[in-house]
Amino acid sequence: MKYSFLIGRHPPLSIAELTAVFGPASMRSMNAEHVFLESKDEISPATFDRLGGSINMGKVINECDEGELIEVCTDYIASVCTPEKKLIFAINIYPVAPAHKKFLKNILIKV
Repeated sequence: MKYSFLIGRHPPLSIAELTAVFGPASMRSMNAEHVFLESKDEISPATFDRLGGSINMGKVINECDEGELIEVCTDYIASVCTPEKKLIFAINIYPVAPAHKKFLKNILIKV
């Protein structure tokens, strides 16, 4: 499973912490704001709560082009959503530009 971590104010410290907890082999890519890593096991909220250098964590369920976003979102929602189950999800686009915000708002209206 692939995960994204929004790192804190001290990126080198955040990266060192993630490397220490999950191992250097799990690290896949990083930029100024995010670290992406791969884990064979699901990362629990309790594990994330132990991390001091990361602001947010999310499981990456798909990566796609803008043109595929509506189909990918609706397919995922249909596959996990039932009338008895509340679905909590987020869509993140990085880096965020003003055009992305408008695009995302239009997409969510359609979903």
